[in-house]
Amino acid sequence: MYALGILRQVVIKFKPLHYPSLLRPVEFCYFKVRGIAVVLNSVMDLTTFIGISASVFTGVSLLPQLIKVLREKTAKGMSFSMLLVLLTGLCLWVIYGLRINNWILVAANGFSALLNVMILSAGIWYSVRK
Repeated sequence: MYALGILRQVVIKFKPLHYPSLLRPVEFCYFKVRGIAVVLNSVMDLTTFIGISASVFTGVSLLPQLIKVLREKTAKGMSFSMLLVLLTGLCLWVIYGLRINNWILVAANGFSALLNVMILSAGIWYSVRK
């Protein structure tokens, strides 16, 4: 029932805009959900927007762990095996994204893999220094 209440609040408005550099008009659409406006165009449909949003949240999810390790200068309580398994999965996602030519997958999982390598490096660095 809660989801239906939110769906009733969604307001969709289409405004065709013409750009001289494009051969066809681009339709922009924005909708508001509880005061948050989201702008989409015909190039980026809702599915792409959801995929990019998921990629951003997935990529940023490792940032708090990296900040914690760097701030506390210790790797205590960190699971190196989990990070290695995650890094393997992220690298496979990057390879898959390259093979199907999906740059959203490549960028998001590449960024996550980079954060993962930084966490592993900092964890190993602080473990060895003790």
